[in-house]
Amino acid sequence: MSATTLDIPVSGMHCTGCTDTVQRALSALPEVSAVQVDLASGNAAIAAEHPPALAEIAAALRNAGYGI
Repeated sequence: MSATTLDIPVSGMHCTGCTDTVQRALSALPEVSAVQVDLASGNAAIAAEHPPALAEIAAALRNAGYGI
């Protein structure tokens, strides 16, 4: 089975430190195999065979200090 990629808008990012924090927070979610965060677009691409629920993603971002 191949991974599904979700593109999620992330609010509150202002620098590369922010992108690193968002990447760590989303990478810690179960089943996530890869995360790519783009500061310029304000999006995070999450690859997972069984993607986490949007509520889980929002909670991980909120706990890291960011929004969706």
